Amino acid sequence: MGVITRLSRLKCSVYAFLLIIHIPILQGEEHSQCPSLAENPICPCYNFKEGLFLECPSATPSVVKNVLSKIRGTIQSLSIYDLESSTTELKADLFPPKIRIINLQISQSAINKINPNAFTTIRDSLGSLSIISSKLNTIPHESFFELSSVEALDLQLNDIKDIQANTFRNLKLKKLNLKGNKIVNISENAFYSLEEHLTELDVTENFLEIFPLKSLGKLNKLSNLRLAWNKINSIPGSINVTIPNLQTLDLNSNQFTNIDKNWFRCMPKIKILTFFSNQIQKIDEQAFYSLENLETIDLSRNKITSIAKNIFQKNRNIRTIDLSHNHLHRVNGVFSNLRQLSEIFLSENNILEISDDAFVNAVALTVLNLEHNAIQYLQQRCFFSLQNLTQLHMGTNFLKNLPRSIFQSNHRLVTLSLDNNEINELDELVFDKLKELREIRLQNNQMNQIKRNVFSPLPGLLELHLQNNFIQNIDSQAFITLKSLQHINLQGNRLTTIGDVFPNRDSSLVSIQLGANHLSLLKNTSLAGQVNVQIMWLSENNIKVLTANLFNDLVNIQRLYLKNNSIVHIENKTFLHLKKVKYIDLSNNKLIKLSNETFFKVVSLEELYLQNNNINQVAKDTFQYLAKLKVLDLSNNEIIVLDFDISSLPIKQLRLNKNSVSIIETDSFKSLPNLSDLEMSSNLLTWEDIIQVQIPGLKSLILSRNNLTELKNKTFSHLPSLQTLSLESSNISQLPPATFIKNQNLLRVNLAFNSLRDLHKDIFAYTTILQELNLKGNNFTDFPHVALFNVTSLEILDLSHNQLHSVDFFKFIGLQNLRTLNLCFNRISLLNGFNSPALKNLVTLNLSKNMLTVLPPNFFQHSLGLMEIDLSFNLFKHIPSNGLSEAVLPALTTLNMSSNSLVQILQTYPSKLFPLLEELVITNTNLSIITSKDFENFPSLKRLYLTQNSIIRLSPGAFSKLHNLEILDLSQNKLENIPRERLQGLYSTRLLNISQNTIRELEEFTSDLQSLLKLDISFNHITKINRDIFRGLQSLTELNLNGNWLSAISSDAFRSLNKITYIDLSRNYFEVIQIKLLMSLETQVKSLSFDENPLTCNCESQDLWKWMQDHQKIVIKGSRNLQCEHPEELHGYSFIKLPSQKLCDVPVVIRIAIQDIQTYSVIVTWQSRNQNGLSGYQVAYFGEHNPSIIRGKPLLNTTARTTKLNHLTPGSRYTICVIAVGSFGPSTYSSSTPDARIAVLPEKSTINSYGDEILLNHLKPLMNDSILSKCTNVSTIELFGMAMESPFSNTYRGIADIVARRLGLFVGCIIGFLVFVVLLSALGYLKTKKRPVIAKADEQQPPQYISYDNFNVPSVEVQTTEMDINTITDKTKVPCKQE
Repeated sequence: MGVITRLSRLKCSVYAFLLIIHIPILQGEEHSQCPSLAENPICPCYNFKEGLFLECPSATPSVVKNVLSKIRGTIQSLSIYDLESSTTELKADLFPPKIRIINLQISQSAINKINPNAFTTIRDSLGSLSIISSKLNTIPHESFFELSSVEALDLQLNDIKDIQANTFRNLKLKKLNLKGNKIVNISENAFYSLEEHLTELDVTENFLEIFPLKSLGKLNKLSNLRLAWNKINSIPGSINVTIPNLQTLDLNSNQFTNIDKNWFRCMPKIKILTFFSNQIQKIDEQAFYSLENLETIDLSRNKITSIAKNIFQKNRNIRTIDLSHNHLHRVNGVFSNLRQLSEIFLSENNILEISDDAFVNAVALTVLNLEHNAIQYLQQRCFFSLQNLTQLHMGTNFLKNLPRSIFQSNHRLVTLSLDNNEINELDELVFDKLKELREIRLQNNQMNQIKRNVFSPLPGLLELHLQNNFIQNIDSQAFITLKSLQHINLQGNRLTTIGDVFPNRDSSLVSIQLGANHLSLLKNTSLAGQVNVQIMWLSENNIKVLTANLFNDLVNIQRLYLKNNSIVHIENKTFLHLKKVKYIDLSNNKLIKLSNETFFKVVSLEELYLQNNNINQVAKDTFQYLAKLKVLDLSNNEIIVLDFDISSLPIKQLRLNKNSVSIIETDSFKSLPNLSDLEMSSNLLTWEDIIQVQIPGLKSLILSRNNLTELKNKTFSHLPSLQTLSLESSNISQLPPATFIKNQNLLRVNLAFNSLRDLHKDIFAYTTILQELNLKGNNFTDFPHVALFNVTSLEILDLSHNQLHSVDFFKFIGLQNLRTLNLCFNRISLLNGFNSPALKNLVTLNLSKNMLTVLPPNFFQHSLGLMEIDLSFNLFKHIPSNGLSEAVLPALTTLNMSSNSLVQILQTYPSKLFPLLEELVITNTNLSIITSKDFENFPSLKRLYLTQNSIIRLSPGAFSKLHNLEILDLSQNKLENIPRERLQGLYSTRLLNISQNTIRELEEFTSDLQSLLKLDISFNHITKINRDIFRGLQSLTELNLNGNWLSAISSDAFRSLNKITYIDLSRNYFEVIQIKLLMSLETQVKSLSFDENPLTCNCESQDLWKWMQDHQKIVIKGSRNLQCEHPEELHGYSFIKLPSQKLCDVPVVIRIAIQDIQTYSVIVTWQSRNQNGLSGYQVAYFGEHNPSIIRGKPLLNTTARTTKLNHLTPGSRYTICVIAVGSFGPSTYSSSTPDARIAVLPEKSTINSYGDEILLNHLKPLMNDSILSKCTNVSTIELFGMAMESPFSNTYRGIADIVARRLGLFVGCIIGFLVFVVLLSALGYLKTKKRPVIAKADEQQPPQYISYDNFNVPSVEVQTTEMDINTITDKTKVPCKQE
């Protein structure tokens, strides 16, 4: 029974299998297969594992249809691109019936319409559709209506302007790409029916101005949204719409200036948020509070100057924060308690200090990048919480030292970058805990010594970079514990000797760089044990001798650099142990001789450089052991006789230039089968010596500057493989006709600067492949056409610096392949012979520095490919348009007309244009006016140089037709102004140079200069810059205003330049630099130059000085030479380096006065100057009867100038002081408090002990006159002769207060009544006399207060916004009231 059951199951399985394999046949499907090449010659077809892939480039619809009709089965991918340009509609018959296409892409077409039935035949199979780089201006929703299987739709790079409602009805798209269109509006119901399907939407590079929140709110599955490169500046925060599953939001390169707090409540699940490259300046502290899932945020390349401490405190899952390329000054506490944070990027900011709370509890942080900031201080515990940190980058800052325990907790640090700082010393324990450190970069600092134990705790260190410091001394065994060290760089220091500093046992060093030091002596033990070193630099030192044992342990070295030393002697067998060395450079030394054992058994050496020594003696067998030598350079020595033996060496390149070789021994060059390049220029060789060079395989022979007056026919006959021959400056007056008869492979011949007058007709008869001939600097008076008639292969011919007076180009008839012809520096005044079809392939022609005045109308009329013509330094009065226009030279792209006598650009305007001319150079001519028609004929011009002329005026519309111009140079002319409209039409200009003119006033630049990147207006006579001058230059990155007469600039002048990075204002007349101007630039400019301005240095310059101290990164390169001009005592001082106490030694509190002295109170009033870093004023006092207790007011703000002390004792004398409180920087003032810094009072001091006053005993040292404080003495009015400390003091105080108030009221009323009576009497008298009222002259009012200070203070010129103390009235008096 079981057997029968098993047989039944087997039979069923066989039937099922047969049914499955026959289903495709039953359905009519065939196995997919590409058509044959005969059937399909147009569209390449590939049958991959995934299916058929078909590409149809540059085809017509009928061709595509024909190819598709021959394919049976399914096409996995069909790509149609560069469709015939006349095809503007995708018609219904393109895809034949029964064809199955899964992925369809149509790109780079002119399609602007799609038939509603275009995809009907493939609607069931189509899974993705792409119509890219076409001309669609709307989304053809009626054509997509039936494509229910399509999941991905790509319509990027079309002309779509809006997305209408119900555009995607009935579709089930998951991915939609609309990148690179012109979309300005998205309907609220644009994505109807995609609510539960669409996951990815790309609308980058469009013109949206509003975040389309309403349109996106119903897309419940949307997880990835890209809106970069639009014009969006805000996100609606009040619309009750949610995008519930959005995880990635890309808002790069929009126009955001701020981020508000309610923007992201509608997107609660965002994980990746990108605001890269906007204009963001402010971020609300609660902006990201709703994003609890946020993992990555990119805010780089904005203008953020400060960021709230708690801004990320709700984003507990955040892992990456990028704030690079902003202008942050501080990051106190911003990243604290973010326990999942692993990467922080803060490079290219202006951070001044890293505080202890910056990264507290950011325990997961692994990468911290602080490069290119302005960090000067690291607080002791700023990295204390970063126990998992692996990469710390702090290069290019202003660090001077590292606190000893700065890295105590960073046990896992692998990479540490401290390069390009000002570190001058390293504490021996600074790296004590960094056991895992593999790479440390300390190059470009100011260290002068390496202590023994600094790097000892780093057993795993692989790379140590110490180059370009000032290191003079390295302690013995400083690196001896670094057993894993592979690369050490000490280049560019001041080392004079190297002792036993490297690991000498089990050393892992692979490269040692000691170049550019002052090494004069290397001990034999210096390199002991370096068995793994493969490359070592000892160049640019003062080494004089190489001892025999110096390199004994370098058994694996491959490259050794010893050039630019003072080596005079190499001991025998010095290189004996270098078994693997391939390259030794001993050039630029002082070697005199080489012995047989100098390179004893250096059998692996392949390249040896000995040029630029004083070698005059080379032993015969000096090189006999160099069995693998390929390159030997002995140039620039003093060798006279070539008698050393190199015959057995496989040398490929031998250089003997600039010696005194006059004798070549027989057989010296007869057995060098591998030698291909031989250079022996600048010697004393004759043709007899050249015959000794018998090397059949030689390809290049350089013999320039020898004495080859008499060349024989057989001189080069033994060099059949020669391809390059240089005989420049060799006193040759004639060439025998058979000179090159055996050199049929010659490609290049240089005969420049000889005395040739003519060439024999057969001289090049056998050089049938000659490509380049240099006849420059000879005595030819006529073109040697007979000799060159049959050299049809010639491509480059140089006949410059000869004595040609005229040229008949009919004689060039044989040079059909000539591409470059140089005829400059002759005396040519006549050109003819252009009727012959010569020089058809000419591309470059140089006729400069001749005597041409005109060009014939048929000038090179057959050279239709001629692109570059140089006609400079001739005698033209204008561009010879008849000979250069499109009718003659249609391909001309570059024309140089400099240094002619041009008085106008074109004399007549040709009917034909210069359609392809891209570069026109007209410099050093007599041009004075540019007319509106001068450049109408140059529509393709990209580079126009008009420098060094006498141009005084530009006519309206002068450049209006040059829409493609990229560079316009008008420098060194005589322009006094450039009206705004003169530069209109320059839409593509990237560089505009109008420097060195006499421009006095600038008009607003036209907004047509929308692409301008660099503007140079230097060295003019400009005296002012108004606020709107640069308003239209939105792309400007570099602005040069140096060398003008500027003394003031509007503080808003550069506000619209959102991309500016470099401004040069040096060499002007600025006495005062506005801080407001600098603050408007600080968020974007990278370099700002104020060098050589006559700055006034005084108290008013404090803000500028402080700004420059805080922004050294910006000004350090361009303002180092900014010096004080005034006052005289500071003349010549560097402003940046000036101590602030020299800048302003006037006391902060200038004057103090006591007003309204009462029994228990006084009013204190003071006058002060502006002081950077000021945070407020402390008014303190003590009584002479109890000097140990100091009381006073809580800290008053910076605008306070008066206060009242209410708790004094009657009849007592007090010392009252006003003290400036703030942080005035290190060593700002010499005061009794450290760093002139007065801290805010500790909490226990703020106990309200005396009503509105507090105890201030800690201010005792400052209770005297100083730079920060001003004091005075006052006595209160006595009351009943009773002291304050009496048991009845409180009673008397109360009584006194009541009496004083009542008495004041009474007296006030009396005085008021008397004044009233007097006024009435006066008015009555005037009325009776009927005399006109005459205004009284202003009289100085007497002071209305009582003071113990008569202000006998020297006058101080201090700018202040405060009122004069003499005008302060007593505001404590009350008007008379009737009780």
